[in-house]
Amino acid sequence: MVVVAVLTGVFVLVGASLNFMLWKLVIRPVSQLSALADKVSMGEDAPEFTVKSKDEIAVLAESFGRMRKSLAHAMKMLEG
Repeated sequence: MVVVAVLTGVFVLVGASLNFMLWKLVIRPVSQLSALADKVSMGEDAPEFTVKSKDEIAVLAESFGRMRKSLAHAMKMLEG
């Protein structure tokens, strides 16, 4: 019975740790990019977005940055 309780505790801790890592590495950056995309879609100037990793999320953030700059340039060309 003690072994089951200890194993359950270990699995709960491992699961909570994996959940936190997933949130920090994937969910939070994607949520932030989504919020910036909403601002850009409303015509607002969105700040630079940087990701410290070198994974697909960073590639997405770099693509978003290029898109944001391109849209800003196109808007300036249309206005003036």
